[in-house]
Amino acid sequence: MEVIFEYHNARSSGYLSSMATKKLKRLIKKYPFVVKSYVFFKEELSLKEKGQGYICGIRLSGPGPLLYASSHNSDLLSALNETIKSLKTQLNKRKALLYNN
Repeated sequence: MEVIFEYHNARSSGYLSSMATKKLKRLIKKYPFVVKSYVFFKEELSLKEKGQGYICGIRLSGPGPLLYASSHNSDLLSALNETIKSLKTQLNKRKALLYNN
């Protein structure tokens, strides 16, 4: 599986990239129909005052429509964890549709 990273107004981080890759690889073991993933990390200055200045978005390619999830949080790692959690829910639904029909 190919993982593509994009950083908008945020410093690129090897640690963050490796954590995202590690978590995505775990998902791919469970959901092998995912082919490619795009990971977006953003720092939004207007939301920093509210404690939600960091955004993580992940788009997954596979059979059917693209899956997308994003979350806002006070740091990028927490945003990544919430986004992965949201994607698991979507992937469970997609897996049920693909393999039960």
